[in-house]
Amino acid sequence: MAVAEADRIVRPLDDNYFDLPAQRYSYLRQCVPAFLAAFEFHCAPPDQGLLNAIALLRQLDRSGRRRVPDNAPIDFVPAKWRRYVFDDLDRIDRRYYELSALWELRAALRAGDVWLDHGRRYADPETYLIPRDRWLSVLRESRTWSAPSARTVSCLPGEAVATTVAP
Repeated sequence: MAVAEADRIVRPLDDNYFDLPAQRYSYLRQCVPAFLAAFEFHCAPPDQGLLNAIALLRQLDRSGRRRVPDNAPIDFVPAKWRRYVFDDLDRIDRRYYELSALWELRAALRAGDVWLDHGRRYADPETYLIPRDRWLSVLRESRTWSAPSARTVSCLPGEAVATTVAP
């Protein structure tokens, strides 16, 4: 009896447990439309499919439509989600499509591939870098080092290497 019960509840080793969030989908639907409407996400070109999917979900929420169109962006859906997102007839399951989009949005935000304009934690990664218009001058400053009786060397591409003795 116990073995039969264990066999019934045990999950395969390669199971991703994606059906568990689907069981709470009705709860998520209470807050996801407001969440998606509240933020303006940005990305680099490789993640544009994900943002197109987010835009589609916003549009479906505004219009009240439930069915995901056949031409919906799917390039963001990873292989491990595909068996959930697509049914046997290759139609898109709205519940899993939305969950996979949210899952991938979470991962992209954490990786810095998707960002918010006015966020600190999920800001554009370029804001952490030296601005492009100041880069060469900062590079020149950092490559030039001088101290009493030390040599100053500039090693920028296209420049001659100059050595001088500081006074």
